[in-house]
Amino acid sequence: MATRTFDWEPEYVYTEVTGYKNNIIEYESGKERRMLKHAYARRTWTLTFSNVTKTHITDMEAFFKFHHGAHNAFYWTNPIDNIQYTARFAEDSLSFTRITDDVYNITCKLYEVT
Repeated sequence: MATRTFDWEPEYVYTEVTGYKNNIIEYESGKERRMLKHAYARRTWTLTFSNVTKTHITDMEAFFKFHHGAHNAFYWTNPIDNIQYTARFAEDSLSFTRITDDVYNITCKLYEVT
């Protein structure tokens, strides 16, 4: 599958989180075993789009369906640092709120992948 680009510019302020995935096993003795699931930190972004039209929602929904939710990766350029990341949707569902007949709000979360 050809890699596409997520072109929609989110509202400010949006949330960016940098974190690690760790597997921590705690034994009955109180000792712990810790293992990194990834060698480096990964970012997640929670993006908000307010007062967008039905056309905007339809286009974003088509992009989401094309990538089968969180299954396939795409490119996204972070407007803060202007770096292009390979990302995917963090969830397998996309929801939006209808404000009026042709005005919607949508929030989605992107997850950095390698």
